[in-house]
Amino acid sequence: MGEVADAVVRYEPGGNNRVLKHILRLVWESRCYWCRDYKEYSALEIDHILAQNSNDAERARLKQAFNLSDDYDVHAVYNLAPICSDCNKTKGSLDLTQVPVVLNRLKKAQTHAKAISSRVRSFRNSSELGGALLLAVEADLEDPGNRATFEEGAPAVVQRLSELAEGKADFYVSRTADVWAQEQTHTVRLRLNERGRAAVTVLESVAGGTLDDALSAPLSDLLDRIADAAGGAFLDHDEGMGVPDVGSVSLEWPMVAIDTVEFLATPPANVEIEFAGEFEAMATGSVARSNADGSELEYVQGDASVSGRFSFILVWGPDDPVGQFYFDQAWLDAFAADTWLDGRRSVVWDGLFDEGEPREDEPGDTSPEGDA
Repeated sequence: MGEVADAVVRYEPGGNNRVLKHILRLVWESRCYWCRDYKEYSALEIDHILAQNSNDAERARLKQAFNLSDDYDVHAVYNLAPICSDCNKTKGSLDLTQVPVVLNRLKKAQTHAKAISSRVRSFRNSSELGGALLLAVEADLEDPGNRATFEEGAPAVVQRLSELAEGKADFYVSRTADVWAQEQTHTVRLRLNERGRAAVTVLESVAGGTLDDALSAPLSDLLDRIADAAGGAFLDHDEGMGVPDVGSVSLEWPMVAIDTVEFLATPPANVEIEFAGEFEAMATGSVARSNADGSELEYVQGDASVSGRFSFILVWGPDDPVGQFYFDQAWLDAFAADTWLDGRRSVVWDGLFDEGEPREDEPGDTSPEGDA
């Protein structure tokens, strides 16, 4: 479509950004990066995580707050993500330096930047087929004529896709569960492919349970483990210098999304269903540290933005009561924390877990640097 293979990929103000928007939606798995909800294809638009219309003073303030380089490009892929219109309106009125999760979003965008740039270049240099497929997925299906054409032609495309390999024609559906855990109701989001839908059907129809009830014990345990890991991150703030003790840690605005549900065993044996997904939360705790002259301890508030991945297994046997599942524990498969203490930020534990304990990684530089 005209561009050379090594062309820089970035948002073009006032230009044609359709391909970039399409790839952003795909790589971010059709989720609004701000509220983390799964959205319909047409509900997402491109957002600049750090605003494109900031003045020089505001850009300088944001760069300092997020430890960004002077040549940080707001139109680069590492500063772009898909957002729904409601979140876009809400976000526009916020001081981003007072929203700690922004740092997580910047890190996520940085992680996706290379894949997005590569896929945009590939799409632009494809045959006319790419343009036709883009036109199809962007079609306004509220229009009766478009809908009739789509419904008539799409099954043939799905059939061709299924001929490529098993599972190629699979699709995802979104679902939510209102789960009671730790004295309040939490909304857990699920993204289910064919295997996931089948597993949930067995959970509900064979074992006689409901997602709302089945996820209660795992979610409660998961939140406890996240809080414990956040406490450990506070202890390791500034590589553990002067932080000898942490009190109880509370979580605010926890977000839990399940993106994988699979059978490990099926009837007539015990039903074993594995769930896996990702989490984000803000953690707050009372942290003891040495005072300025080292003569005694003082207590200050510690804040942390935490994220990672988890998994757990539910088991039900034919002899068990209907809807009653055996649950052992939730596992933190990956964990990252950005902690703040007296205005100082420290990046800790950005890696995998082994047997439930954090791997001892050296803190890394998380300043977003894209390849675009």
